[in-house]
Amino acid sequence: STGKEIDPDYRPELESLIDIGTLANEAFIEYQGEGKPYKVFGDPTEIALLILAEKATEVEKIKSEWEVEYLFPFDSSRKRMSVIAKNKKTGNYKIMVKGALDILLDLCKRTLEKGKRSECSPERKEKIIKISERFSASFAYRILGFAERDITEDEAKELLDKKKNELVEQDLTFVGFVGMIDPARESSRPAVLKAKEAGIKVMMITGDHKETARAIGREIGISSTTEPITGVMLDKMSDEELAEVIEEVEIFARVDPSHKLRIINALKKHDEIVIMTGDGVNDAPALKRADIGVAMGITGTDVAKEASDMILVDDNFANIIEAVSEGRTIYDNIKKFITYLLSANAGEVITVLAMVLLGIILYNHIFLPILAIQLLYINLVTDTFPALALGVNPAEEDIMKRKPRDPNEPLLSKRLIVFIISFGILNAISVIFLFLWSFGFNLNIEIFSADLTRQRTIIFAALVVYQSIQCLGISQNVTIISKKTLQNKTLIGAIFLGFILLIFAIYTPFMQTFIKTYPLGLQDWLMILLSAIPILAFQEIYERISVNAENEYLHNEK
Repeated sequence: STGKEIDPDYRPELESLIDIGTLANEAFIEYQGEGKPYKVFGDPTEIALLILAEKATEVEKIKSEWEVEYLFPFDSSRKRMSVIAKNKKTGNYKIMVKGALDILLDLCKRTLEKGKRSECSPERKEKIIKISERFSASFAYRILGFAERDITEDEAKELLDKKKNELVEQDLTFVGFVGMIDPARESSRPAVLKAKEAGIKVMMITGDHKETARAIGREIGISSTTEPITGVMLDKMSDEELAEVIEEVEIFARVDPSHKLRIINALKKHDEIVIMTGDGVNDAPALKRADIGVAMGITGTDVAKEASDMILVDDNFANIIEAVSEGRTIYDNIKKFITYLLSANAGEVITVLAMVLLGIILYNHIFLPILAIQLLYINLVTDTFPALALGVNPAEEDIMKRKPRDPNEPLLSKRLIVFIISFGILNAISVIFLFLWSFGFNLNIEIFSADLTRQRTIIFAALVVYQSIQCLGISQNVTIISKKTLQNKTLIGAIFLGFILLIFAIYTPFMQTFIKTYPLGLQDWLMILLSAIPILAFQEIYERISVNAENEYLHNEK
């Protein structure tokens, strides 16, 4: 990572390590030309090993000296890969293995130091592990071990015939280990912290060593207060024991894909909604089992992508959190959209019913307080644009500070139903007040012969005003007089357009004839605005109660 050239000549084991890292490798780097960036193909870890080789010698030179006879690819359960290679000059055969250090050491009987082989005692192995853990814990280095074994031509032929990795990967000589850092994206830590704030628990499930996982976890904000659980520990735990501790654990290290499935099942026992990421073929069952399986777009296999519900095109974890934010915003806007339309229509229905009952009680006669075409005009013209604007409303500032909602929660809660009905009743009361005022509160009028065009126009205009106030209140979880309400230019524009269409319907001669409206005077408009004050007050009180209830809920959750 320093970019400095290294000289392996004085350390034979370093030269052997570079040979292993180059040959037990499925990646390659393509030279594009002078001054052009290199094109790389393969796993980033293997690409880093090729770059290490280039710092010491040339990859092509190493490959020209050796011929790989057979390759056992990396397997997540073995956590290693190996090759049987033949030196073209000497004709000697060698087994070269690279993989997880702690697992590789168990397969080693000797160590190579200063060109000499000596016994790899348990004490020696423990010392190597401790040194590697110090690098992992302090610098979050990912540690890879390297080992080899010289074999005869007859042994090579036998192994090539049988092609069994367990026969190849044994009786090895430990050569050394390489520490490399796979830096987390700058967006990872903010994304993890944002997820926690939103009530989303982020867990790290990795094949890396426990200390490496712990260090990376600290770096990106997953600072587990409990000890990370390793794959070996998982194997010793029953499903019931795992379910008991799963809520407290944030980091799983040295695990294989089969463990992911057990972790998902344990979380589901606590009724958790699980999002699982993966990229390998073996990750497919876990991706399928999760509520939402997320495959990597760059490093992910076709099998993983097929099994997933979502693909991260750029392999960026932060995009999952952004998707959650977008999803919450869409759901929030759907609720606002439905609440607005239902409350607006409830206001119209309750108003008409109330006025019909008023006619029966006062005049023993049924009359229409507003014409059907006027209601149609409100629903299809003046209501349409504010409703559409609510559908694209920008996200609330606290959208990612709310706790996850219950998936069984109804779209319309009891509180929303009470709000819808209350708004309708207030509409009816205000309209009755306007109707009586328009007759000078004279209850002895001849309703049969009276011209109700003015009264119906007042009711027509009042309903639009009331619904506009209600739309502004629903748009943000703040009071209407807040500056945030006015920041939604789309909604303000939609409401303004609705008023233009209302004025057009009232004062245009053609529309007066078509939908039977009357040109209202200034006094009429003032009374309409006056009658809207109780509705505005109700909206403000409701918003304050809602905001306080939400804040109290968040405080209790924390």
